[in-house]
Amino acid sequence: MSSCFGSKAVSPQSCLSPLISIKAIARERGSFGETGCDRRRSLNRARSLFLLATIALTATMAAVPAIAQQSSMTKRDPREAVALSPSEMGTLLAGMRTYLEAIQEIIEVTAESKIARVPAIASKAGSKLLQTTSPMTALKVPLGFTAMSLDTHDKFDQLAKKAEQGSSRTEILADLGAIMSNCVSCHASYRLVAAGRHSN
Repeated sequence: MSSCFGSKAVSPQSCLSPLISIKAIARERGSFGETGCDRRRSLNRARSLFLLATIALTATMAAVPAIAQQSSMTKRDPREAVALSPSEMGTLLAGMRTYLEAIQEIIEVTAESKIARVPAIASKAGSKLLQTTSPMTALKVPLGFTAMSLDTHDKFDQLAKKAEQGSSRTEILADLGAIMSNCVSCHASYRLVAAGRHSN
């Protein structure tokens, strides 16, 4: 039989071997090509998902401030605003700190059974503290605020007077409880704001 590539006789299987080898290589190449395409498609899909996730995260983060602002607007402080100038506000806040300092000192000396020191401490937060407040400030604050403030000063004066007369530790603590009740009620009802911003 003539040769596939010349005159030399060869077997049919020898002629077919190169073709079989070529087909096998083609199949292998085709197989590798499909695997490469699959990998490229997987990578492209992963990139697309990552890009979408990044866009979604960015949009969410951008929306957070707006959501927070909307939440704060819908949950405004319900307490009545007391609009004052910075100096007036500073005076009132200083008076409140005097309240706290007096209460802390009274508790401390009462715990040590030094009742004789209570009158002087309580008097610091009594009616004489009103001397530091401008009459114009009293005209700006709500009547309820003024009434509660005057009552608190009076309670400190009464505490000082009773301590001078020999109050017991239990009586002093009861008077402090009444004073603190005023403080809690006042802070639950009113809030200080800069003048011109009381509607916020």
